[in-house]
Amino acid sequence: MNTYKQYIFNLLLNLKDLREWAFKTPTRIVELVSGFIAFFFSSAFIMDLSFYITNHPYRNFSYLSSKWLWVLMFILSIMQIICAGRSTLKSNLKSAQLLLWFSLVWIIIAVVFATDYPPLSTGFFTYGILSVVNLTAYFYLDHLNKSKLKEIN
Repeated sequence: MNTYKQYIFNLLLNLKDLREWAFKTPTRIVELVSGFIAFFFSSAFIMDLSFYITNHPYRNFSYLSSKWLWVLMFILSIMQIICAGRSTLKSNLKSAQLLLWFSLVWIIIAVVFATDYPPLSTGFFTYGILSVVNLTAYFYLDHLNKSKLKEIN
């Protein structure tokens, strides 16, 4: 058995390793949740599900209908998921930057949902809260990374 398959096998049998990976930094879960939400959200618009854009509460997403914008969000989401899967300082630095970018992305999406008022949809609150959580995780991970860099230097 090669080391990758052995690692997956041991991970499934020993959930302690999974817990240690997931909660080594408290931001790991936020990184994964934000990355997967962005992955599926952008995938829906890349697949040109235009019948969603004509309905409430997605009507105002027609202003953000550039396919390249959604492809960029898709690529950033994959980068976020990959960085969350790794535990190195370099990946943590990149992940902190991506958390900051996704905080901006989620607040823009929340504002687009809010412009479709009335009636106010839950998308405004959901993505607004996700933006604040991403920003908080960014500050924590940035502080953690700076302290690790001080230890190295």
